[in-house]
Amino acid sequence: MNTPAPTPPPRPKVLLLVDHPPLRDTLRATLASLGLKVETQQTFNAVRPRLTPGAYAAYLSDDQLPDADAAELTQNIRTFDPSVPILILTQQPNNDIANRAREVGHVSFLNKPFRLSELQSALASILPAQNILNDSALLADSTARSSTALNLPRLLAAVLGLAAVLTFLVVLL
Repeated sequence: MNTPAPTPPPRPKVLLLVDHPPLRDTLRATLASLGLKVETQQTFNAVRPRLTPGAYAAYLSDDQLPDADAAELTQNIRTFDPSVPILILTQQPNNDIANRAREVGHVSFLNKPFRLSELQSALASILPAQNILNDSALLADSTARSSTALNLPRLLAAVLGLAAVLTFLVVLL
């Protein structure tokens, strides 16, 4: 007797705000490979009209967008969703903008360049209830019919995401 596989919980949706296309594409692939549903934009104003409380499980943003810095972004998000996690990607975690963002509301920072493990740790700290970053995250959906079956498209996406992150880091060095 075959029992149907349990329905997986919905993937957490995050908004990724990065204006540099190679970094945005790399992060989108990496976040998707970690089991997140990712929406991307290059400016804050492009997404502002659609923002509502609970629309996203978290926000990940560059510290400087064409139309907003980390402090402005944090202040705008906090006006409609005071508790949503915000992760700012920065090369200067102790500059004036970062300090103003900290004053506005709870915000986390990840120093660029960063390793995949550092991104995973940062995500685990801001999305602990999601349990998306355990060691079996890449294989979570791989057991549709048997315990040994692999979900090759998801595994390939993870490998490509990791390769893109490594390429990005090599370019920065």
